[in-house]
Amino acid sequence: MRSFVSGCPSLILAVFLCVALVGCKDKPKTPVPSTPKAVAAEVGRIISEAEFAVQMKDFARAETLMNQAIALEKDDARHYMRLAYVAIQQANKTNARAAYEKALKCYIQESKGDGGNPAIILDIINVHLLLRQPAEAQKVLDAAVKQFPKVEDFKIMQKENAIQQMMKDPEIQSLSV
Repeated sequence: MRSFVSGCPSLILAVFLCVALVGCKDKPKTPVPSTPKAVAAEVGRIISEAEFAVQMKDFARAETLMNQAIALEKDDARHYMRLAYVAIQQANKTNARAAYEKALKCYIQESKGDGGNPAIILDIINVHLLLRQPAEAQKVLDAAVKQFPKVEDFKIMQKENAIQQMMKDPEIQSLSV
């Protein structure tokens, strides 16, 4: 007596194809968080995973993750700075430059909304240096001395020609484009 299955090879093939096709479907995408708290939590998870990927020198994975973080928080300059770092590690100066430029725009926008936070001004100076724009960095520093007369660090930086010294720093040179 023949079994039912052995007598229906086309049925077996059809079942196999259905199982195979169902198994090959794209996994459902993680839903986009809808609340600020959920977005922050998801971005934190993504950044943590990206930092681990960098430690493992899996820069392609880190790049993908940083782009996911940027998709959720487009105005966070720190994400673009991390993306630039990953691009530098991949010897992709074009992408690093684009990421630095986006970071600069974010920092400038943030400084306008924050009434001119001195820490953000330092970030703006740093990005100009990474973009090899020492003249622009100097302009920002000179304006900061006037805008924040009580911030001694700006005065010291100006007096000691810190911009020129920073341009010679090996770390700045290795990360600049």
